[in-house]
Amino acid sequence: MQKKQSFIDFIVVAYNDLDSLIIDNKNNLIVLLTDDGETLVKISCNIDNALNTYNQICAERNIKDILFIAREDAFSSLKVRESLKSILGNKERPEIMLLTPYLPPPVQSAREDGKVQSFIIKREKLNFPFAVKHIEKYDKLIYYIVYEYLNTPDGDNIEVVQVDKPCDNSHKKKQKNHHLINNSMLLIPHKGTVKLLKRCISHLSKTPLIPGQTTICFDDKGYKKPIEYNINSHIDLFFNSPLGVGPYLARHYSIVNSEKKYVFFQDSDDISVRSRFKKQLNELKRRDLDMIGSHELRIDQMARCIMVVRFPIDVNKALENNGIHPLFHPTSMISRSGYLKTKGFSTNLKFSYDLQFLMRAFFFLKIGNIDEFLYIRFKRQNSLITHHKTGLNTPIRSFLLWRWMVDLKLIKENKLDLEDSSLSLQKHEFNYQLLKYREQH
Repeated sequence: MQKKQSFIDFIVVAYNDLDSLIIDNKNNLIVLLTDDGETLVKISCNIDNALNTYNQICAERNIKDILFIAREDAFSSLKVRESLKSILGNKERPEIMLLTPYLPPPVQSAREDGKVQSFIIKREKLNFPFAVKHIEKYDKLIYYIVYEYLNTPDGDNIEVVQVDKPCDNSHKKKQKNHHLINNSMLLIPHKGTVKLLKRCISHLSKTPLIPGQTTICFDDKGYKKPIEYNINSHIDLFFNSPLGVGPYLARHYSIVNSEKKYVFFQDSDDISVRSRFKKQLNELKRRDLDMIGSHELRIDQMARCIMVVRFPIDVNKALENNGIHPLFHPTSMISRSGYLKTKGFSTNLKFSYDLQFLMRAFFFLKIGNIDEFLYIRFKRQNSLITHHKTGLNTPIRSFLLWRWMVDLKLIKENKLDLEDSSLSLQKHEFNYQLLKYREQH
C-alpha cells in the first residue's frame, strides 16, 4: 500500500503587508517574513521537498522571521495577523515566541489545555535541515527547538502569546512598581545537580528586571561547587543544617529573616519568563492581592512535548468551591506580611506542604493567578513530583490531599477549628539552622 503523501504550505509575506496573510488551516503552514518586496507568495509542496523549497525561497528573499502554524490550532487569519503585529512591534521580543489558542481560565482546578504547536523564531536561530525531520509533527519540533535553546549558554528566554485573548483595558494604565521589585526577594531552594541551578541562574542573568535580592538555599553540598552568579541582584547563599531536610525550613526562615516586602518563589530546575516579575507585581497591586501565581508552560521531558496548563484567576473562589490545585506554588509571589499572617510553611515533611500552606492561606489572604504564562516548568524524571516515593500519585500524597480537603470543608462549615485540623502548622522536631555560606555581589 502506497504511503499517503503529506503536504506543507509556505507563504512569503512582507512585514508591511501582513494584512494580506490568509490562513486556511488545510495543511501545516510556514510563513516566511521578509523586509523586501510586498508580493505575497504561496507554495504548496510535499514534505519530501520542504528543504529544497525553503532553500530556494531563502536564496531569493531576505527572510528574517519564520512562523510555524499548526493546522490543529485552527487560528483565524485575523487573529494571527493581530498577534503578529503585536509581536513584531515589540523591540525587546525574544528570539522564540510560542503561540497557543486562548481559552478562558478554569474556575476550580488546574487544567491541561493541550500541546504547544505553533511558534515564531528568528531565522538565524533555526536549523531548518533539523526542523524538516520533525516537520510533520509541530509539537515535537517545537519541543526539540525550545529544549535545546533553553539549555544552551547563548539561549535566551521565550514568551507565550495567547492568540485571540480578549483585550484587558485595565492593563493599559502603566504602573510604576520598579521600586517594589527592588524591595523583593527571589527565593530558590536547591538540591541535586548544579547543572540545573546554573541554567536557572543563566536565564536570570538575562532578565532585565529582577528582585533586588536573590536567596539560594542548598539542601546538599552543592553550595561548595563553583557557580558564576552573574545576575543583577544581591545574592545570598545559605545551606540547611542539617542537610536533607527539604525546602520548607529554608523558605520559612528566609522569609522570616528578610526585610524585603515581597517574595517570589521559584524552583531551581525551572525558569521564570523574563517579564514575570514586573507583570506579577503589577497584577498583585492592581487587584489588591496578597499572593498571586500564573499559568504554567510545562516542558515535559518524558513525553517530549510542551503543554500549556492554566489555573483559576480567583484562587479563593476555587478553594471555596472545593477546587484542587488551583495554584502552582513555584509560579507565585506573596507579600511578606501576608506570609506571616498564615504562620508560614509546615516543616516536618519534605514535600506536599505547598498545598497545605495554600489551603491554610485561604482563611487569611486574597489569592489569585494572572492570566499569563510566566513560568517554565521542566517535568523530568526523579523530581519530587515524579519520583516513585514522593510523586503526585503516591499513597502518602493521596492521603494528605484527602485529609486536607476533608478538613478544609469542615472548617468552612464551622465544624472544626483551623488550629485543631490537619491544616494547622506542623513543626519539625529537631534542631535546625539556616547558615549563610557567603554573599555574592
